[in-house]
Amino acid sequence: MNGGNQSRIMRPVEVNRVHEDSLVQELRPPVPEDQVDVSGLIRALWRRKWMIFASTLACALVFLLLTSSRTSLYTTNSTLMLDARQQQILTSREQVVSDLQLNNAILDSEVAVLRSGALLRRVVDQIGIDRFDGIDPALREPSMLAKLIWKVQSALSSPETTVSEEAPLVSPEQRRMNRIVAALRSGIYIGRQGDSYVMDVSVTTPDPELSALVANGIANTYIDMQVGERKRVAESATEWLTQQVQDRGKEVADAEAAVEQYKQEQLENVGASLEVIEQQLAELNQQLASTRSAKATEQARLQQLEAMVVSQGAMAAAETQSSEYLMSLRASRDDLLREDARLATTFGPSHPDRRKIASDLSGIDQSISREVENIAQGYRNGIEVLEGSEASLQQDVAELEQRLSGLAASSLQLRQLEREADAKRETYQELLARLGETRAQAEIQRAEAKLVNEALIPLGPSAPRPMLMTAFGATLGLTVSLIVALLLELVSAGFRSGAELARATNLPVLATLPRTKLRRPRNVLRLFEKDPHSQLAERVRQLRTLLRTGTPMDGEGRSLLLMSSVPNEGKTTCAIALADFYARSGVSTILLDLDTRRGLLSRELEVEGGELGEHLGGAKGLEEVIAKPDSLRFHVLGLGQRGDMWADSLSERQIAAIIQRLKQSYDMVIVDAPPVLAVSDGLSIAMVADDLLYLVRWKKTKRSAVTQGLATLKSLGIEPSGLVLSMADVDSIGESYAYK
Repeated sequence: MNGGNQSRIMRPVEVNRVHEDSLVQELRPPVPEDQVDVSGLIRALWRRKWMIFASTLACALVFLLLTSSRTSLYTTNSTLMLDARQQQILTSREQVVSDLQLNNAILDSEVAVLRSGALLRRVVDQIGIDRFDGIDPALREPSMLAKLIWKVQSALSSPETTVSEEAPLVSPEQRRMNRIVAALRSGIYIGRQGDSYVMDVSVTTPDPELSALVANGIANTYIDMQVGERKRVAESATEWLTQQVQDRGKEVADAEAAVEQYKQEQLENVGASLEVIEQQLAELNQQLASTRSAKATEQARLQQLEAMVVSQGAMAAAETQSSEYLMSLRASRDDLLREDARLATTFGPSHPDRRKIASDLSGIDQSISREVENIAQGYRNGIEVLEGSEASLQQDVAELEQRLSGLAASSLQLRQLEREADAKRETYQELLARLGETRAQAEIQRAEAKLVNEALIPLGPSAPRPMLMTAFGATLGLTVSLIVALLLELVSAGFRSGAELARATNLPVLATLPRTKLRRPRNVLRLFEKDPHSQLAERVRQLRTLLRTGTPMDGEGRSLLLMSSVPNEGKTTCAIALADFYARSGVSTILLDLDTRRGLLSRELEVEGGELGEHLGGAKGLEEVIAKPDSLRFHVLGLGQRGDMWADSLSERQIAAIIQRLKQSYDMVIVDAPPVLAVSDGLSIAMVADDLLYLVRWKKTKRSAVTQGLATLKSLGIEPSGLVLSMADVDSIGESYAYK
């Protein structure tokens, strides 16, 4: 950083100072960039407390005056519930007017109906229009604001577009009704209770009794309108169905008459009706089927009997028959066989008794054979009879089918007539049943809504509420003033805290010097004498301690340069304060004023001599131009009143030589240099100084100025030892001793 001494080895005191700075930075808690300094904002608001208080009080008074001048309003509520339950009395058919299927869209529609002009007009007519004179805008004295608005509108409107009150388009009674309905609608609120089917009807008017009348009138009129509309629709449907039943009844009678007439004509032509012929044909077919079945049965029996006779003989065939005669012959034969078997045990075959039994058995066998044959012949005779019957029935069926086919062509038209008659009869019966149900429904119609709570006359006004509105005004004023105060705090061009300055520059902020009410820089010395432990004094001690530039170990003093971006940063005051405190601590100190543009330090401190210009001109030696007043603890050396004449001739080499000679005589050389951005002289001084302290005025120095000034120094390879935030309200920002 040092100009001519940049290549020298760092001395132990510098190592110690760097070590201490690093230690301070390590012990200091980090400040996140995105963290909001809440305490700082609170302190900033506290500084503007009177502005905030005045704004809050003003808004509260305005709202109090506005609410106090308004007419008292009274609000009351009636409660309606839309009933989603369906009461089905006639369940065979659908209702003429179906029940509401409640959903959000339906409920919103019902709310619109409750606020409709038609309903409100009915309410006004029921209550009496004269009862609403209190809310008729035409009968009230307009406010000053209303008069002003009317005048502006009249001025902006062309005469052609202005409608006269005498215009015949709307009658005076209708205009009066429209005004009252509009006034009522502005004070009506219809709302649901949560997600339920319950709706609140809220009415606000200047008359408490009128509010209750209107709220109950809206609810009752809405219910009456629902019932009336449903009845009207049902009665219209009944009238239409009655006419339809009459028309369809006549059509049914005509269709049935046409069917009967056609049947009579058919009977006269054919001799029998189609139904009779079809019935006869069905009976003959049934008889024919029965005959054929009996014939098949007899044939099967005959075949079975003949087959058994052939295969097993007449005796075996006789056993399958149920004839009583055969049964008696088989019983007799069995008895003879048992008797022969008994005699066979005693006598031989030639015994007369056994020969007689054999003769009897032969006769019985012959009788059985003959009987079996007779049975077979009976089957044959029956089959012949059945075949004759079958042939006769077939002939009769053929004759009837021939007659029926003759009637088929004429029956097509008859069936068409019958179908038409049936269809008309069915339609007639449906219409007749529907007519009965519709007549019943017209008598039992009900509304989908019912009145849950009637509106009561309010006991007190609901608006205006002076205390509430005053509190609201105070809250509004407080909120706006807080926002304004915060915006004023946030939009300031400078740095509001040392932490913010440290983050922006990446340099340590060694101290934050509080602002004082000193009119001149020299008054700081009087402040220190009067109050050596003042806030400013303590911060200067802090700065001196952090700089760690005490008596050097190698016997040579050090130079400390104070610079800033622009003038009026408190640089001169800080230089005087540091010089005084270094001198107080026993360090020989000289304050060197090298501000070639505004070098008035000697006159500011009221010292004689101390004009470096005489030395530069060769008139006096350096020691001779140093001012050593008894009133100060430090010495002073300045350029004098004509310091600007040396601005261009004073070289870096001369400055380095002067500072080097002063360092040989003093432990601390404090240099007050001109602003970096104002003039270029300070850059030459910065090149030869040991340490550089850069001052930034709290909330005043623009960020761009600080950034540009530090960038200018950095372009020359110079980096300040630290920054000082000057003229700060430290109580409002709560600064620490150092920041990085």
